[in-house]
Amino acid sequence: MHTSVSHSTGMNRAIANILALATKLGIGSSTPTANTVLRGTGSGTSAFGQIVSGDITDGTLVNADVNASAGILLSKLEGGTSGLLKSNGTVITSGNTIGSADIADDSITNADVNSAAAIAVTKLAHVGANNVLRSNGTANVGGQVVNADVAAAAALAVSKLSAGGTASRVVGTIDGSTMQMTQVNGSMIPAATIGNSHVSAADPLYGDNKLIASSVTGNASTSAIGTNVLHANRMTAGSFIESEVTRVFGAASIPDSRLVRQPALIQEITLGAAAGSVTFSSIPQTYAHLLLVASTRQDDAATGMAGLALRFNGDASAIYAYQVVLAAGSAQSTFGAMAQTEAYVGGSGGGGSPGANFVINDLLIANYSYNGIHKQCRGIVSGAEGAPPSGSSMKMFITGGVWQSGSPITSLTCLPQGGNFIVSCRFSLYGIPA
Repeated sequence: MHTSVSHSTGMNRAIANILALATKLGIGSSTPTANTVLRGTGSGTSAFGQIVSGDITDGTLVNADVNASAGILLSKLEGGTSGLLKSNGTVITSGNTIGSADIADDSITNADVNSAAAIAVTKLAHVGANNVLRSNGTANVGGQVVNADVAAAAALAVSKLSAGGTASRVVGTIDGSTMQMTQVNGSMIPAATIGNSHVSAADPLYGDNKLIASSVTGNASTSAIGTNVLHANRMTAGSFIESEVTRVFGAASIPDSRLVRQPALIQEITLGAAAGSVTFSSIPQTYAHLLLVASTRQDDAATGMAGLALRFNGDASAIYAYQVVLAAGSAQSTFGAMAQTEAYVGGSGGGGSPGANFVINDLLIANYSYNGIHKQCRGIVSGAEGAPPSGSSMKMFITGGVWQSGSPITSLTCLPQGGNFIVSCRFSLYGIPA
C-alpha cells in the first residue's frame, strides 16, 4: 500500500501538513470563545474574533440583515449637521427641521403643547374686526360679546356705561328689544305708580300730555290740578277714567264752563313754487266748522285786488253762488253771481300791483261735515292797492257764498281769479271744535 514511502515517513508528512494548516488557521495562536468567528488577521494567518467593519463589504447589508429588535443606539447613528433625520420620500437625510407637512392634520392634542408655551396672539387665526375669541358652549368661535357672556353677578360699574351724549336720559327700551338712552315716557311707568308725594309742589301736573292714563293714584289728581287749568288742548284722549274726572270736577263729565275750545290746525301749505290751485284733501270730519286763513297774491297783470274762489270736493258743477260787499276808502259797492262753478268769497293781490301787496283772507265754512244741508261760507278780506307810502286805496270785502250740495266737505280747493298763486302764499286750514 505504501510502496514508495515508509509508514513512518508518510505519517510524519501528514502530521506536518496538519500542523501547517493549524498554523494557517490560527490554531495555537488564539483560542475560540463565545460569539467569535474564524477570520483572517490580515497577516496571512487566521484567528478567532468578532466581525469588524472591514470584514463587511460596503453596500452589502440590506434591511433584512438587521434584527427587528436590534435597538441600535442613537449614539451609533451618524451625527452630521445639527437637525433631524427626515425622509424626503426617497432617502433619509440629516440636518432637517419639522415642517407643517411632516405633522398629520388633527394629530396634535392639548397634551402635546407645553403648558408654558405662551403662544403669541399673532399666531392665532384672525377672528374679524371688533370680535373676540369666545366659547359657544361647544367650541371656540370668533364673535362679539353677547349678553350670555356677561355674568349675572357682574355688577358693571355705572361709570362704564355710555352716557349717550345727551343729558336727562335713562337706559330704557322703546321697542321692547333694543336698549338705548332715552327720556322716561308714559309706557315706562306702570299703572298706579305715581302718588301725591312724587309730584313736586313747584311743578304741578298740568300742561300738554302731563297726565297719563291710570298713572295717577290716590288724590294726586285732586291736589295737583287746580281750577281752570284743564284746557281742552291739554288733555290726551283717554287720559282720564270716569272716577278721576269725578274727583276733580265732582261729576262724571267735564262741565262746558271748564273747557276752552280753540281752533286746531289741520294742515298748512306754503308755496315753494307758483301753483294754479291749492287743495286740502282728506279733511277730518271731527270738527264743527272749518276756518281758512290765507295770505295770497297771483302772477297775472291785474293792478288791484283780484278774487279768490273756493271749490269743494272737486265739484265744478254750476251750483255755487256768492255775494260781496266792497269798501274802498269812503265808497261802498256790491256784486255777486248765481249758478257759478266756484264761489268767489276771497281776495288775492293782483300781479300788477306792488310786489309786497298780499291779501289776507279769513274764511269760515260752517257745518262742513253735516249731511243733507247746503254748505255756506262767510269771509272777511282786506288788502292794499297801490305803492307806499300813501297807495291808491285800502279795500275790504265782506263775502258770503254757498255750495248747493248736501254732501259733507272732504276736500277744499283754492283758485286764483287769474294766473297762478305765487311763491310764499300761505294757506292754513283749522278745525273749530263743537
